[in-house]
Amino acid sequence: MCECKSKIESELLEKIRKDKPDVEDLSVELKGYGFMFGDDKKLESLPITPIEVSYVHTFKNGKKKKRKEMISLAVSYCPHCGEKVKEEAI
Repeated sequence: MCECKSKIESELLEKIRKDKPDVEDLSVELKGYGFMFGDDKKLESLPITPIEVSYVHTFKNGKKKKRKEMISLAVSYCPHCGEKVKEEAI
């Protein structure tokens, strides 16, 4: 797996420190990554695409209610560098 996540976080942290030198406890976390177990039982951070699904649910009594759900789609390639994600991890 590529090192894009840590590399981008590090670069962003450095840039923001330069732009905002007077802030404290600065941290940066690139979202859109989830943890999955590969065949080797090793926990890995892999890129995912969060998807919001919204719909109107009709109950048996006829009432309707808008609902939202979040699902995640594991990607096969890194969205930053294009490197293929390990086959066994997907």
